[in-house]
Amino acid sequence: MAEMLYINGVTRPETAKEEAERLASVASALPAPLQPIMKYIFWKAVHDAFGLTKDEVIASIDASSMTADEKYLAKLGIETAVAYQRDDPNVVSLLNLMGYSEQEADDFWRWASPTF
Repeated sequence: MAEMLYINGVTRPETAKEEAERLASVASALPAPLQPIMKYIFWKAVHDAFGLTKDEVIASIDASSMTADEKYLAKLGIETAVAYQRDDPNVVSLLNLMGYSEQEADDFWRWASPTF
């Protein structure tokens, strides 16, 4: 919906071009949605960013205070996933287990996400 503009003492409706530019500007200010990351790319990013292997992460799950069921489900999610979603409960638990805040986890996700 076009907005009213006040320019040089005159109020007028914005033109279609001005509206398109305003809407594009607003859209570009929004953070990009967090895309799924394929399994290989995810584990390579974990290794590149933290120096951890998948086996080391699984060992940290085994050593955690999670219940036996939580450990099983976390490891099942790691082993059977084709791609990982940022909001998947297993991914959230994994990133929390690695000591990441929500913002740090989002930053890692954006860094690790392929841009093609």
